[in-house]
Amino acid sequence: MTDTPPHEPSLIRLARERGHAAPDPQPLDLGARVRSLRKARGLTLEQAATQAGLARSTRSKIENGQMSPTFEALKKLAIGLDISVPQLFTPPKDARVSGRMAVTRGGEGEAHPTATYEHELLAGALTKKAMLPCRARVRAQFR
Repeated sequence: MTDTPPHEPSLIRLARERGHAAPDPQPLDLGARVRSLRKARGLTLEQAATQAGLARSTRSKIENGQMSPTFEALKKLAIGLDISVPQLFTPPKDARVSGRMAVTRGGEGEAHPTATYEHELLAGALTKKAMLPCRARVRAQFR
């Protein structure tokens, strides 16, 4: 165990001093987790039981919390879902949108004038764009 000098407080000590308590870990409902993994893969109870090599009734009892699976049954569940045993106990991540937002104010975009159009490229700060946002204005030409 290492001692942290007073002038270099640990992250835990800093969090406590600022009033941030670590969240209490919540117990995982294994049955609900197994059911959600099955449904996410679009499998029926019968299909999932067959893939795992378990009886349908055993699989149902596990999903409904009526039975605690043995380690062998956990391995079969994991193999049937094509995941590792620890992933059975890993809570699902929050479904959050991880999009980016870039604002390009009028007239601030990168200008690309041509003989017939005035292009202004928008959201130039974004990389790996799936599209190229731009604004174009057609120059009227009368002859």
